[in-house]
Amino acid sequence: MGLRDALELSAEIIKKVWGTEDMEEGARAFVERRAPQWKGR
Repeated sequence: MGLRDALELSAEIIKKVWGTEDMEEGARAFVERRAPQWKGR
């Protein structure tokens, strides 16, 4: 996969998860230096 394709795929994935509970949990867990508790939402 080339760089351009990888960046386009990354952008698509980010659009799908932005604003989800799991995205917020991931960011919170990163700041708190703990493992995230994923819910699939």
